[in-house]
Amino acid sequence: MVFSRNLAISDGNHPMVCIAESDLREISASELRAPVTDIRYNQPRPKQKMSVPDFNADGLLPDGIHSCTEVELLEMFGFTVWRKQLIRAALRATQEIRKRWTQPIYVDGSFVTRLPKPKDIDFTLDMRAATSVETSTAFQFWLTNRSKWNSRSLHFQLDLPSNNECFLDSFRRVGPKTALKLGLAPERAKGIILLI
Repeated sequence: MVFSRNLAISDGNHPMVCIAESDLREISASELRAPVTDIRYNQPRPKQKMSVPDFNADGLLPDGIHSCTEVELLEMFGFTVWRKQLIRAALRATQEIRKRWTQPIYVDGSFVTRLPKPKDIDFTLDMRAATSVETSTAFQFWLTNRSKWNSRSLHFQLDLPSNNECFLDSFRRVGPKTALKLGLAPERAKGIILLI
């Protein structure tokens, strides 16, 4: 993630790190966890309205595809220690993916509900519009990494052109296990996240 404004980052125990426009650089996951302070006032920045809507009364995102940044993902969905751990692991994985492909990445499944401890975080690389070479290399990448990521509670899927039903369609419905935990009927429509 690259910041382009003058910011000071402090975790409360360490000196502030100033980032200026002339000093653009990648921000580490630990810096993403640190509270962001506006350098002009040395006060926490006021909460800005996120592009992701709040959960509805049933603990679901409203139906649809909602765009959000990595920072917004952490702010909105990192409301327990477990969820923060899942997000950090998923962001490391998506950075690996983004080095290779430009196709959209979606965050979905029970993670995008209000459940405090979802079993895992699901993310999908949408390769349906990719070339056959891109699809082939993505599939090889998936085969190589899936067991490593699954052991870290990261459930990574590929949506390929040959899939009869795409993962994204199925993840826009509440699955039976999540429905039971939330006290809802299965197959209810829900939103998913497009990571930008």
